[in-house]
Amino acid sequence: MLTGQMPFRGEYEPAVIYSILNEHPEPITAMRREVPVSLEDVAERALAKDPAKRFQSVDEMLTALEMVQEESRMGIERRGHAAYKRLARRKGLLAGLAAAVVIAIAIVLLTTFFESSQALDTLAVMPLENLTSDESQDIFADGITGELITSFSRLGCLKKVI
Repeated sequence: MLTGQMPFRGEYEPAVIYSILNEHPEPITAMRREVPVSLEDVAERALAKDPAKRFQSVDEMLTALEMVQEESRMGIERRGHAAYKRLARRKGLLAGLAAAVVIAIAIVLLTTFFESSQALDTLAVMPLENLTSDESQDIFADGITGELITSFSRLGCLKKVI
């Protein structure tokens, strides 16, 4: 009703069912910028794939809608939920790219500028820190640290990588 379109579309009923089960609807604010982000959050929660993330009762949804109405009446605007998701995804991709660049530079430095008599024999890799507020990125940071250790261990010039 907010966009004038169905959130899940398909030419035939099986296509609509597939869309409901496997696809996420386009963000409401992408189609209609005047819709408050807090109202978009309520709609996204109502359409969540995981039943535990949906409203558990009509009263719970009504309370959320009343909060949207109160925020609107008071002129409070919240940061876009969809925009925040995109930003978090970009930060994760940027962190991965930065780690790949660090690995490449380290390999070039170790193989180009150090002769075998001057080569390092021990290297300590410090753990990467998650600077985002997204806790799911902690696993990503740990994984990149582990990948750095593994990559450096494969170099023949290092005796010990910790």
